[in-house]
Amino acid sequence: MTKFKKVILGFGVALALGVTCYSLSLIQPVKAQEDDVNLHIKLEASLDNGVTWKNYSGTEFSDGESVVADPGDTVLVRGKMWNTGTGDAYGAIAEGTLTNFGYVSAINLDDADVDGNGRSYTLGEGMENAQISQVSNTTIEECNPLNGSECADFNFVLENNFPVGETVIIAKMEIASYQTRVLNFLFDDLTREAYALGTGRDSAVRIVVNVAESVAEILPETGVNL
Repeated sequence: MTKFKKVILGFGVALALGVTCYSLSLIQPVKAQEDDVNLHIKLEASLDNGVTWKNYSGTEFSDGESVVADPGDTVLVRGKMWNTGTGDAYGAIAEGTLTNFGYVSAINLDDADVDGNGRSYTLGEGMENAQISQVSNTTIEECNPLNGSECADFNFVLENNFPVGETVIIAKMEIASYQTRVLNFLFDDLTREAYALGTGRDSAVRIVVNVAESVAEILPETGVNL
């Protein structure tokens, strides 16, 4: 092999190794200071079809308000996610948990795109998770199509039969993960998982059902002594 061919071959190998190493570095987890996403989440419940909303607790919001319902009621729940950072979040996933699930007969999706911007949530069965394709940057909590949060409405249909006493149902959503889009390299949109502001934040609503013990009316005995 001539000296020229050896030089060309060596240059090609070095270039290939450099491209491989650079590509791998792009898909490594990014540090918080490199990520411009700042996600927030809030869960609210309503018994008057959205006229008033009540939030119970959460990482950033803890209003301490419960919804007091009756057996058989339908409770409207709204989930909101927004981003006050300067970078967009893609494929944002919130995972849900529900206590006393046995007293909820159904969970129905009312509106997956309350804010009306054309992006809809996808909900897992039983509210186990919710995913939205994109949460744009510099958004606010209010639900509106221009710069509002990504909002979805769903409802809990409560069972007709509850035990005597107080039953508490708590629904909580936590931001589990999201991605940021990086450099378009070799005509592919590479993504890398982000570990920065937003993941781990949660919010919860609390539904309270009180059932009083039914007491049979006992009439006193009456009579006449002869």
